[in-house]
Amino acid sequence: MKIQYLRNNKINQSKTSNEIYGLKVYEDIISSSVAFNDRPVAQQLMNDIDNHIVTEVVVHSIALLGNSTMDILYTLKRLARKGINVISKTEGFETMFYGTENPMAKMMISMLTTFSELEINRTKASQLKGIAMAKAKGNYQKNGGKPKESIEQFFMKKKNSKCYDFIKNKGKSLREASALSGVSYGTSAKISRYIKRGVLL
Repeated sequence: MKIQYLRNNKINQSKTSNEIYGLKVYEDIISSSVAFNDRPVAQQLMNDIDNHIVTEVVVHSIALLGNSTMDILYTLKRLARKGINVISKTEGFETMFYGTENPMAKMMISMLTTFSELEINRTKASQLKGIAMAKAKGNYQKNGGKPKESIEQFFMKKKNSKCYDFIKNKGKSLREASALSGVSYGTSAKISRYIKRGVLL
């Protein structure tokens, strides 16, 4: 089933009609600062995708699929792994073409990857500047110097994503999954905890 995904801000916003141009609407009334994976309706959408209810997702712009370049990229990659076609009206492309990844979409994702890396580097540079200023003032706390890795960043690593698949979808033990995917046992245990918390890829 082809559906339309919308996201609107909470403030002064009423819910859209259940259908737009004959398509069922999945609409999050939530701040744009919230990551896609943390949005209630987005979570429902991913569950419906896993249950083979939804096969195509229409958006006005891919910007609706996350709260940052990295988050949008992570969402697009999740949907691509599930074979879901994303149709973006503003960007004018579809991510799948006859069951395979559209070359134009691959180019767009490649560009997003570059922007994501720039975004990460800019964040790191800002953090280093903040640390330097804190050190100069004598307020630097060493334990707070290292930025915490987000779930999206964690699963953007191919080995971690592979381990997730072995544990959740192929029923492998933690030791088997870690050996097959090339991650440590501690990492496979961490992935198992994410799975138990309901994190979906």
